[in-house]
Amino acid sequence: MRSARARSYALGVTLVGLAFGSSAQAFETAGKFGVGYDADLNGINLRYFANRVGIDLTWGLALQSPRRDGEETRVDMIFVPRLVYALKMHEKINLNTGGGLTFEVLGSNASDDTDFSLGLFGGLGPEILLWDHLAVEVFFGAALKINNLAENQAQKVNISFGTLGQQLSIVSGATFRYYF
Repeated sequence: MRSARARSYALGVTLVGLAFGSSAQAFETAGKFGVGYDADLNGINLRYFANRVGIDLTWGLALQSPRRDGEETRVDMIFVPRLVYALKMHEKINLNTGGGLTFEVLGSNASDDTDFSLGLFGGLGPEILLWDHLAVEVFFGAALKINNLAENQAQKVNISFGTLGQQLSIVSGATFRYYF
């Protein structure tokens, strides 16, 4: 309960600051390329802003060695393309909005249990400039996901809907990005 209240408070302060804050010189992202780490998706993040519109790509990979004889190495992969728009721009913080797709392969130590999921999401992401080129972004929104799309899992297909940003902690749920 306390973490939900703290998260709501932090989001409220951020949004009020964006709405009523003075804009000296904006945290300009046009023409910038960013490289970072997405702690929520456990992947490498690339972002390029042409102007206020940007393209964001995240690719994550996780490997797990076999635990017993006869098992295979487990491989999990996620690829997330996203369009981003800088809705509000201020000196140290931008409010980005965007949406995209998730393509997720959930491996298994047994070759016939590999799964594939496809998702669609959208929301808001306050991006705070910590130092000259280093920023942190936290994305809040909603996601729709279709699970068990692999042929061998077809009888278990299900659809899930949920919110993004619900597992926010000091690093989980955040994307750290360095802009060039």
